[in-house]
Formats: sequence, C-alpha cells, structure tokens
Amino acid sequence: MRITEFKEKNVSYIYAGCGLKKVHIIFPDTDNIITVIEGPNGTGKSSLISMLHPFAYNEVDDGRDTSGFILDGKDGYKRIVYDNRYVCEHYYKVSGNKRVVKSYFYKDGVSLNDNGNVTSFKELVKEHLGIQPNQLSLIRLGSNVAGFLDKSFSERKTFMATLMQELNDYIKFYKNASEKCRELQTMLRLTVDKMNKLGNVPMDTMDKMIIDESRKLSKLKDDHETCLKEIGFVENKIQNIENDCSNILGDISNMDISSLTNSISASIKALEDKININTNKIVTMINNFPDEYSNINPKDINSIDRA
Repeated sequence: MRITEFKEKNVSYIYAGCGLKKVHIIFPDTDNIITVIEGPNGTGKSSLISMLHPFAYNEVDDGRDTSGFILDGKDGYKRIVYDNRYVCEHYYKVSGNKRVVKSYFYKDGVSLNDNGNVTSFKELVKEHLGIQPNQLSLIRLGSNVAGFLDKSFSERKTFMATLMQELNDYIKFYKNASEKCRELQTMLRLTVDKMNKLGNVPMDTMDKMIIDESRKLSKLKDDHETCLKEIGFVENKIQNIENDCSNILGDISNMDISSLTNSISASIKALEDKININTNKIVTMINNFPDEYSNINPKDINSIDRA
C-alpha cells in the first residue's frame, strides 16, 4: 500500500517552514520503494513527513504541540489517499473558542462514515488499512521522537496488550487454517491412494465396475422411492386411525352414562315383567289342562314337545 495523494490547508507547521497555506502533492506511480523529500533545513520537511498518516493529528510524540496544529482562527483541512482507492479526509472547524474535528473515510468513492465520527474513523482505518495510532511511534524515526522505551509503564503495557490481542486473533485464525489444511491433506492422500489403486485396473474392467455401481445406485434409488411411498401409506393409515380414535373418544365424552344406564335398567325391568306375565299365563294354562298334565312341573315347561 502506498500514498498516492496528499493535500493540506492552513497547517501551522507547514506555513512556518515554507510560508505555504496550501500544499497539494501527487505521488506518481513508480516502482521505487523509497521516496525522498529534499529541501533546506527548517523548510517543513519533517512536518510534512509527520502528516503522512491517515489520522487527524500527529499520534507520535515528537515534541510538537498539537493544539497549534492549525493556524489560529482558520479552518483546516487534510486529505491523504492510498492506492487511489482509500481516502481519509479531516475538517478542522473553528467553533467559538475551540476547534471541532470531523474525520471521513472513503473506499472506492463511497463514504463509510457519513457522520464524521473520529472513533468510527479510527476503526475503519484499522479494518481497511491495518494501521493503529500507537503503531506510528514504532515506525517513526528521529531524535525528537519518543519511542517505545520512552513511554510510561502503563502506556507500554497498554500497547503490548493491544498487540497480544491481535496476536491471539492471528493464532486463532492460524489454528483454524492449520486444521483445515490437515483435513485437506488427509483427503488428498486418500484420493491419491485410490487413484494409484485404480491405475492397476484395466479400463474395460473399470468401465464394468462403473456400470455395476451405477446399477446398484439406481436400484437403491428405486428402493428408496418405494420406502418413501410405503411410509406415506402407513402414515395415512395412522392418521385415519388417530382420527377414528379421536371421534370415538369424542362420542364417549359426549355420552350421558347415567341416562344410558337408567335406560338399559328400565329395558331389563320391562323384559323381566313380560317374562313374569308370560310365566303366569303358562302356569294358568297348565292348571286348566286335563289331569294327565297336572303332574307337569312348571319348571319343565321348556321340555314339552311343541309338536
């Protein structure tokens, strides 16, 4: 990734060095890795280099007072472009006795933070450019630059904790990638072994094996379809039985058992009454028969030949 454009307006450091309120630099496409900025001492070279980063202010402690970064009473502006694709813009607006900063990040001409929030801007820079403010102190060289060892213990601890968190994320991704790689290597070895075994089989035999396996597969598919149909038939029967059971249970639940019992008892009582009446009639008839039938026991009535 390389810087392809830089633009600033009303930066006090640049104005103090070369007297320019506006600077616009287009870095041409080149295969060179290093770009050299030449000029006499005190013309703002270090100030310019210190601004070649995506953030609003110089995040490196180089002895400069960031409160006077923009000329007093003036609105400031900074623009830096990476690979003609990523654009970082900062607007320094005077608001009463203070200055309000809005930072915008663009990718391929599309704004990713329309509200200009600085915190979200830094997150976008970290995500797309892979740069964090605390990393600048490690790559910036100079006798006036406070390096890592010059920081306080708490600052070094915070910085190392950030690096360790990133390292943990890397280790996690590395483990996942290694696991996938091992799985692919195992699959590759199995495939190679199978191919080596197939290499000793004549083509006509292999064709026959393929045809046989295709037939087996076709039969399995047919059996599968048959099983699905039978399963559907059985499921329909089960559903019908469940519906019948539900109807029967519904009828039983709606049935008045007490009334039914009373009705059956009344029917039995009526039949018993009829039997008693008919029995009395038969006994009366027997009693009125001639003497030769007088010895017939009423209990033997059923044994009389009705012919």
